[in-house]
Amino acid sequence: MQDMSGNNRNARDAWNTNARFWDEHMDKGNDFINVLIWPAVERFLSIKDGERILDIAYGNGVTSRRLFKLGAKVVAIDFSETLINIARQREYGMRR
Repeated sequence: MQDMSGNNRNARDAWNTNARFWDEHMDKGNDFINVLIWPAVERFLSIKDGERILDIAYGNGVTSRRLFKLGAKVVAIDFSETLINIARQREYGMRR
């Protein structure tokens, strides 16, 4: 089996390097997310108050924050430490 640890490090480094740029451009989503994706996700998931959601690869946390506002209890993870820190800064005060 091929060792992918170098590739994983390179991918993480790239996301960490570009995290601030990504956050600046995806702060609250973009037209594609806001107009096409999010309405379909919201209808599909039909979140119930208190429902637990796992958000994998949550980036700057835009989807996690939206799910939280719908009443979900969200656990979120990401590969990029920088994006995790950005999301934590945005999530300050949102915990229930």
